[in-house]
Amino acid sequence: SFFKISDGTIVQQQFPGIMKSGCLWTICLNSMGQYLLHLAAGGSEEDAFWALGDDTIQDPVLDPEAYVARLQSL
Repeated sequence: SFFKISDGTIVQQQFPGIMKSGCLWTICLNSMGQYLLHLAAGGSEEDAFWALGDDTIQDPVLDPEAYVARLQSL
C-alpha cells in the first residue's frame, strides 16, 4: 500500500499491520476486533458493548486494573 502524507510525500508500506482509514472493511474489522479484545480481557458476552471502528461504549468492568492488564498482555 501507498500512503500520501499531508505535505504531499508518498510512502510505501514495508510491513503488514497498517490499515488505511476508509479502506473497505476498516470499520467492520476494527469493531469486531474491539469486541474480541473485550472478550479476551475477561469481558462477558452478556455485557452491554457497542463498537464503531475503534470507539466503544461498554458496561463498566468490575476490576478495571485487571482488565487493562489483560489487554496489555495480549
